[in-house]
Amino acid sequence: MQIVQLREYAPEVVFVGFIVTAIISCCSIKSAIVFWGVIAAGLLFGYLTALIIGTFLGFDEEPPGLH
Repeated sequence: MQIVQLREYAPEVVFVGFIVTAIISCCSIKSAIVFWGVIAAGLLFGYLTALIIGTFLGFDEEPPGLH
């Protein structure tokens, strides 16, 4: 999934995230923190990896026809 697509779906992802966090928080706040910590770390790692690979391979330019 491209970063541009992630930006388009960001509000929905945040909304669903709040709902899931609220549900998990009812059970345990610690599990909610761990759950979102793992997801945040995974997203950050994936984003940085894509950024590094894209920079080295020259994929940092936007593909034609995206605008």
